[in-house]
Amino acid sequence: MLQPLLRDRVQERIGAEGDSGTLAMRILVCNFVGIRNELDLRRLLPMQCIDGGWEIGWIYRYGLTDILVGNRGLTTALAMKAIEVVAPLSLHIGADALTSITKVNNIQNDRRRLVPRYEAAAYLRSMLGVLLQRIRRSYL
Repeated sequence: MLQPLLRDRVQERIGAEGDSGTLAMRILVCNFVGIRNELDLRRLLPMQCIDGGWEIGWIYRYGLTDILVGNRGLTTALAMKAIEVVAPLSLHIGADALTSITKVNNIQNDRRRLVPRYEAAAYLRSMLGVLLQRIRRSYL
């Protein structure tokens, strides 16, 4: 009952300004209502930081104050999920995708290669997980 109305309203917002969290959430909502939002994906990819994450996306403003609530990890997770649901179906996103490529070390064959930043982020996340496990073990 409300889904057609949500679909119309979110379609109106495609291409509107927003931080990385806003864009990621919009992409995910579009996917939920059956809209392919490649325009916002093209804007989200270049926003990725060199470490593979995305800057804080503000999700809440505390009352009438200027206190904003956000979380970089949540924004990065939303962006990763948004890329996951849209990018496999739109690998032809073109030159904009080239701006979201970074160099990472390929451990398997010990040489440098170019990979999309979201792959670099997954690699960094896995390496961070290994590091955190080692730290936990050292304190046990």
